[in-house]
Amino acid sequence: MATPTSVYISWVGATSGNNPTKISSTKLTMVPSTGTVTSAGNFVANSDEKLKANWRPVQDDFVTKLAAIKSGVYDRVDIDLTQAGVSAQSLQLVLPETVQTGDDGKLSVAYGNAALVAAVELAKEVVKLREELQALKNGA
Repeated sequence: MATPTSVYISWVGATSGNNPTKISSTKLTMVPSTGTVTSAGNFVANSDEKLKANWRPVQDDFVTKLAAIKSGVYDRVDIDLTQAGVSAQSLQLVLPETVQTGDDGKLSVAYGNAALVAAVELAKEVVKLREELQALKNGA
């Protein structure tokens, strides 16, 4: 018997019921009853500069505003799970491009996008502070 080299998943929408069936291959597993998707590889998005135009900076005082975003550990009320994350509503005020509104009106966060932008902006702030510190040391 031949071993398949490709697995194609057909996503089927359900309006009711609890489907405990796992959709899986050796590289991707999805458990519909929990919504958990696990990958042996990476989740990637096209990010080549050839696909982008009209670059502009994030909001002024982004790092200060980032620090005010509601974050922490919380219990989900729709599923029996404790998670860590941010409030989509508070993130939407600072980086609205990473928040999407579903057909049901609930907000979702593109966590990878938000995290990377935050990390880069924080790195810029660290570099700036290091330069300021070095200037103070040289002047002393």
